[in-house]
Amino acid sequence: MKRINESRIIETDADIRVGVRILRRKCTHRRRVHDQAGDPPLRRYAPGFEGLARIIVGQQLSIASAEAIWRRVSITVTPMKPASLSRLADEDLRAAGLSRAKVRTLRAIAEAIDNGLNLGHLEQWRLWLCGCRRRGVRRGRDAGLPPWRRPLRCPQAVLQRLGRNWGVR
Repeated sequence: MKRINESRIIETDADIRVGVRILRRKCTHRRRVHDQAGDPPLRRYAPGFEGLARIIVGQQLSIASAEAIWRRVSITVTPMKPASLSRLADEDLRAAGLSRAKVRTLRAIAEAIDNGLNLGHLEQWRLWLCGCRRRGVRRGRDAGLPPWRRPLRCPQAVLQRLGRNWGVR
């Protein structure tokens, strides 16, 4: 079977249909699940702190649970900005439904943004990395290293190290 190494950014329902077609060809179990459940919904969030926070809140949860917790978090953290989150006590965030690990992760990201992290630059890096993978390009001497060994100049390594250091996967 031919292995597909192409990375792509899912931006539209058409992108989801392409991915589903590939998965249906590869696995009869996925084909049966898709026959019963249909296409997964397109979930895209606004770039920036709010979108990243929403993704973190929803990790490892059902869609319904994630939405319920996000509603409580967005009411608690108003406006949804790093400074607003930083002003709140951990107990307030936990009362909104966040785990300790998610509170630590959101605080670390808020602190990084307050200290100059530009999420827009990370988005540009992600687009660049995706384009490189699509063309089969391996960039730099660190390209073959696992994420935990890459220097922090690679945004994937930054985010993966943030997650590992604060207990989030």
